[in-house]
Amino acid sequence: MTTFVVRLLCQGEHGYRGRVRHVMTGEEISFSSLPYLLAFFDEFAGTVAPTGEHDRTEGDDLDEKNIPNPDREGA
Repeated sequence: MTTFVVRLLCQGEHGYRGRVRHVMTGEEISFSSLPYLLAFFDEFAGTVAPTGEHDRTEGDDLDEKNIPNPDREGA
């Protein structure tokens, strides 16, 4: 698993732009398109699905009980 910080700025009718930083290395780039952002992710994390969807497989370490849900009481 690897961690990124993404800052996304909406520019109204002009779309968006942003910056992404790989936390472990500190490498940071600017981007103005989703393919460029995904290519940066791919450099560190392997193949990224172009739709942004992740095919979960048995054995994934994601425990959905630990994901904060603002709709649940006490979250």
